[in-house]
Amino acid sequence: MKTIQDLDLLVEKYKRNSKLGLNDSEAAMEGIQFLLRGDTQFRGRGMEYVFEFPNDIGVNAFFNYYSVLDEEEKNKAIQELMTCKEFGVNLSNKSVNRATALIGLMLKENPEDGNINHILKSATQLILGKNKKEISNQCSEYFRKNVIDTAGDKLFDMKIDKIVFTDEDFYLLKSWVIASVFTSEELYKPAVQLKVLQWLTGQDYKVHFSQKDKNAILPHYEKWDNEIKAILNDSPLAEMFEDIPLPDDMNKESGKPEEGKYKKVSVIHPAKAVLANLDTEITKLIEENNTLRLDLNKKNDTISQLELKKNELLDEINELNRNLNRKLIEINDKDKEIDSLKRQGEDLENRLKAALKLNTREENESLNNLKFKLSSQLKHDYSDFCKIAEKPMTKELGDVLLAITENTFYTLIKNGIKLE
Repeated sequence: MKTIQDLDLLVEKYKRNSKLGLNDSEAAMEGIQFLLRGDTQFRGRGMEYVFEFPNDIGVNAFFNYYSVLDEEEKNKAIQELMTCKEFGVNLSNKSVNRATALIGLMLKENPEDGNINHILKSATQLILGKNKKEISNQCSEYFRKNVIDTAGDKLFDMKIDKIVFTDEDFYLLKSWVIASVFTSEELYKPAVQLKVLQWLTGQDYKVHFSQKDKNAILPHYEKWDNEIKAILNDSPLAEMFEDIPLPDDMNKESGKPEEGKYKKVSVIHPAKAVLANLDTEITKLIEENNTLRLDLNKKNDTISQLELKKNELLDEINELNRNLNRKLIEINDKDKEIDSLKRQGEDLENRLKAALKLNTREENESLNNLKFKLSSQLKHDYSDFCKIAEKPMTKELGDVLLAITENTFYTLIKNGIKLE
């Protein structure tokens, strides 16, 4: 099939150059979508290409195909994607990367899409890798870049389905989210981090924060403003901060908390009425920040596409210049060939004129010779004919005229004049 052959060539080109130009990217996306719309065999091959190309080609092609399906077909498409062999292999966390990229697009489109739960669970089950212990930094980066940065606040509109996620699944998801948001680098503002924690504790699960979770969260928590910390009061999150040593409880020499000196951190906002306005303002700022971030990402994508287009146009211009030079050389060669043909034509024309002139002269001479010959041979017969014509016609004279006529025709035929 030509589509598969074309896609295989584009895969090789991508592997060779680590990227594809704009035209090649669009062609790859169209080819993948064409296969996904086909029968079972071609659809399966299309799923494989989703993993062979980068997210902006493979995942975007699948999402474009997925978006126009009815609910039953959407469920089937997600199931086929999660059960294809490339997804289960998860080579270099490629499946986690593709799955989170798709989740980000689905959340952005519709956070209530039930299939998000299914593919998020499948991705969650892959993040521990072979050791089944640690969540890799790579998987955390994929969740940040593909889900949080792409979907923004739409993530917090998603409800985790208890039918899909077991308690164990949710616990692992919670660890993944915390590892992604609460890093050694301050990648997200406190308002975003708070929303993440509120989203986790707002699900229909009893949330237990492990010591590892606390170790990741507390360095960020300690830097939060009191207004942000105050929002934790009277919420499930408050339990996580019950055993944090206060500064007064720290041993001055060792810098460690004194034995038995643990108190619950409780920061009470002086004016509860302000909290609602503060939360609204925080939400507004988060939305503005996400909008600006998405706009920046779009502009960066546009710049990258324009750069690719510019390079492609420069390549086309260079190729056109090379073709033009070849054409100029060909035209020069053709001009020389035309000049040579003109000279040959003029020579042939002159030779033809000379031949015609010679032939005309020869024909005139031949005609004159024929005339002279006929005149010589028929002159005597004509003289006899004239004499007989003056006399009264008799049988004897008629026989003579017949003989003269026969001799005349004989002479004409003999000299090449055809009468029949």
